[in-house]
Amino acid sequence: MRSYKCWAVMIAIMVLAPVAAKADAIHVDTFVVSLGNYSPAAELAYLENRLGIDDLVYLAKAEDDGWEYGVSGLEGDFGTDAVDENSGNVWWDLTGSDYALRYILLKGGKYKVLGEGILYALYSVTDDQYQASGWPQEVGFLFSDESGNPFYINKGISHISFFGSYDFTTVPPPSQVPEPSTLLLIGTGVLGLGIFGRRKFQK
Repeated sequence: MRSYKCWAVMIAIMVLAPVAAKADAIHVDTFVVSLGNYSPAAELAYLENRLGIDDLVYLAKAEDDGWEYGVSGLEGDFGTDAVDENSGNVWWDLTGSDYALRYILLKGGKYKVLGEGILYALYSVTDDQYQASGWPQEVGFLFSDESGNPFYINKGISHISFFGSYDFTTVPPPSQVPEPSTLLLIGTGVLGLGIFGRRKFQK
């Protein structure tokens, strides 16, 4: 009877568990940096160093002349309207992909600060929202000064880069094959339990 109750509770949890909600990206930081070159590899290295992580993957980049994909055979969909204008939206949908979207990096177009570098805005997508689609607001107003005033209007956006990581919630990591000695120990233990249980039953 007790086992039936356990099964009933497990089934109820699975049925009633909420589906991961689609949500917008969360603003993390706005900063000015000079990378020497602004290639995806340079941005990736800078982000990992800034965030203190080392498992990011460059997924894709949106520019006014189209898309560039950083992962061969990437499943999912990215889209954009008028990236280099003062309005427009960008969206993504990685449903069914082996990768989870983690960070979105917007690079300012013509805007520079005293020749010190290029303006960037960084957004984060939390682990359970990797299937997020859409964009919270028009891209033209994402850069702003400390007072919240958009100061790069008419400066344009150079590109929007998407960074992620391998998504173990969608595709489990490869399981390691046990060594023969481990298999022998497990087999011996199971056999011993079986013999012990049989003797106990016969008594």
